[in-house]
Amino acid sequence: MAQTALPRPVVMIGMMGAGKTHIGRLLGQRLGIPFTDSDAVIEAAIGCRIADYFASHGEPAFREREYEAFESLLAGPAIVIGAGGGAVTNPKTLELLKAKAIPVWLQAATSELVRRCAGSDARPLLNNGDPTTILDGLLQKRGSLYQEAAAFMVRSDEGRDTDVVDRIIDGLKKWPQ
Repeated sequence: MAQTALPRPVVMIGMMGAGKTHIGRLLGQRLGIPFTDSDAVIEAAIGCRIADYFASHGEPAFREREYEAFESLLAGPAIVIGAGGGAVTNPKTLELLKAKAIPVWLQAATSELVRRCAGSDARPLLNNGDPTTILDGLLQKRGSLYQEAAAFMVRSDEGRDTDVVDRIIDGLKKWPQ
């Protein structure tokens, strides 16, 4: 699939630990287009780590900065973007993704998400309790939002990383369905 075949940026959505950054990078390499992590764009704009901004300004302020980052990213050429796990919780961001991107929902079992996130201090929502319980609760709240936003879903915990990328490319070839 050539770069010009993508009419919109591809945005990887899903829970923390689903592989949005890792798989997104691999997808960008395969498609020959740049990969950008929305969290890195936000950190550059706010001048600090997201966890610190989250702690001092709260989630609503962070979600507004996240929306602003997506407005900018989606106005440019087709690229692959790794979204933060909660990006879809802001109705403005959700609608923007649906209108201006091809959102791909990466899904994985909670046990795999916990394994992938273990020991990370960059996951502020996992700092206060049992990670399995927290992730299950987040998925209960966000699952329907991921489903609403997604052009299609791909499991990121089945097969090798290259298999996951192949399934995404297959989905992109069929989009819009």
